[in-house]
Amino acid sequence: MAPRLAGLLTFLAVVAALNLWGGRRDRPAGAPLEITPPVDFNEAQRDIAAAIVGGDDDKAVEALKAGTSRVWFHWSADDGDEHEASYTEVVELSESDYPFRPGDELKETLFGKGVVEIGDVPAKVVEARVVRLGPGDAVFARLEATVKSERWGEQPIRVFRWVVPTDKGMGMIDAYCLAAEENKYAAAFTRMAEGARGVAFRPARLHWALAGAAGAVAGALVAFAVWRVGRSPAPPPPPPRRREEDEDEGDDRAPGERA
Repeated sequence: MAPRLAGLLTFLAVVAALNLWGGRRDRPAGAPLEITPPVDFNEAQRDIAAAIVGGDDDKAVEALKAGTSRVWFHWSADDGDEHEASYTEVVELSESDYPFRPGDELKETLFGKGVVEIGDVPAKVVEARVVRLGPGDAVFARLEATVKSERWGEQPIRVFRWVVPTDKGMGMIDAYCLAAEENKYAAAFTRMAEGARGVAFRPARLHWALAGAAGAVAGALVAFAVWRVGRSPAPPPPPPRRREEDEDEGDDRAPGERA
């Protein structure tokens, strides 16, 4: 019983220590999340951005107005009011208090189903991976959605999304362009994300399987050691009689004495 209990306690202690060690490595950014969008991207006021992105959906417009994200548009050369002008590229920065650690587990949670929702528009996950960004890791995904506009009709849109840890919780950097123009904007969007400020260092904890394996090995070793210590030693065997002693006894007998 004692070896099993010692092994179990050691297993739990090792797993807890590894997780605690992972958490103590966190380093806050000490600044809010900020980005510098590519050249010619202009930030829109919240109500204007909500009216443009929400379109005819009044509920979406109100929700966007109440949000805290920032939006930059790359306007076309059209003249006229901003509400009527055309745009094809968008950058959006948002942040929430959702606590997370970047890594494969988060990647599967966010993008493992193969489809995500951008507002009420489904977007197919083309690629998702863990990347190095700022002081640590982030989760990056390339998405594809189809949107409709009066001017362009239905168009496939490429979305670049970076999910980063921040002091508040989780930040999301989204960049949109026409799928046909992905090569034109991909490098600029990547530089923008890599230059983001306010990205915290929040390393992924050791995978539960690795932590469990380490705990199991340590527990087994401790259990074996306790079993060895608590085992009653066997009595030593009697020393074998030496042949020389038998011969000496024979020499000490008197002549003619029978053995």
